[in-house]
Amino acid sequence: MSCERGKSAHKDADPYKCHVFTCGCPKRRLPILGTEDPDECKSERAFTIQAQQTVWDIGKPPTQVKHQPLQDTKFKRKFLENRYPFHVNHSGTVSETKIAWRNEIDKSPIDELLPDAIEGLSDKHPFYASISHMVIVDIIKHAPPEKVIAALPKFALAFKKTALL
Repeated sequence: MSCERGKSAHKDADPYKCHVFTCGCPKRRLPILGTEDPDECKSERAFTIQAQQTVWDIGKPPTQVKHQPLQDTKFKRKFLENRYPFHVNHSGTVSETKIAWRNEIDKSPIDELLPDAIEGLSDKHPFYASISHMVIVDIIKHAPPEKVIAALPKFALAFKKTALL
């Protein structure tokens, strides 16, 4: 049965309703709304209730993902400003990086230093990541356990933040 015969057989039936689609897809009753809108409006519309309605044009998804470069970490900024109680020891071989502490680790502010060092592990420059690793190892080996335990809550938050990067 074609659409022509369907119309003649049902005089008062809906003209767009064709039960046998031999003539193609049925025509839309309503035009698609918002086809002339800019892409910014269409992309905002995709996250509203209009996306579930079939009469709105929600546009195409973005084709490119915008990657944001890694920022300098707090560890790197403070290290370059010489605000930490350690520095790089250049007395070893070229391939071996060591750190030297300016004062005892016992007297260092471990609760501030440990979270920054954890963040420094995610630095984009491997030199600062290796220095922060050495700082963490030195703190765990030589610092008094009471100070390390007191710094664990800040350590856990910094570790969680770094793991999400």
